[in-house]
Amino acid sequence: MSKVLLVDDDELLLRSPHRTLTAKGYEVALARGPEQALEPVTAAAVVVSDIHRPGYSGIDFLKELRRPNCDTPVFLMTGSPELETAMAATEHGAVHYLLKPFGMDTLKDLIERALVNHVPRRGDLKLLGDLGSLSARFDDALAKMFMVFQPIVSVAQRKPIAYEALLRTDAVSPGVAAVGVCAARRPRAHRARRSR
Repeated sequence: MSKVLLVDDDELLLRSPHRTLTAKGYEVALARGPEQALEPVTAAAVVVSDIHRPGYSGIDFLKELRRPNCDTPVFLMTGSPELETAMAATEHGAVHYLLKPFGMDTLKDLIERALVNHVPRRGDLKLLGDLGSLSARFDDALAKMFMVFQPIVSVAQRKPIAYEALLRTDAVSPGVAAVGVCAARRPRAHRARRSR
């Protein structure tokens, strides 16, 4: 179960996202300020924080969060968008700049997308397994790759009008994140070998 940390000084504004995300199976932690939020953030898979808070902005919180090389996906939300804060949010690695009010389905979809696309950069790589064996599994998947042609049929003409080529493999997948890490590292290794 993925943990989502919601940070806002207005507890009433946290109720709806808390209810929606809990119903979708997420573990949700609430923090009313940065001092409450910085401690549990290491266990969170995603952080959703308000930008405008008295005494300590969401941008300051984001900067503090990034200081120990924390790469947790962070969404910043605001009811009064400004170009400067949007640029600062992007500069310090916010995944998304949410404009209030926003629909709970939008928030849920963005969080799901961030969890799928996020690949840990820290010591969390151990979750993906040994990179050596991962590379071997990737090579195995490439070796077992084959092409399948799937017809695209016109309903009006009742016949195939084109074919779609699909690449398939019989190898067991190590998972999307693991394949992404391995694929991202391979071009660099290939370029290093070619430059020798």
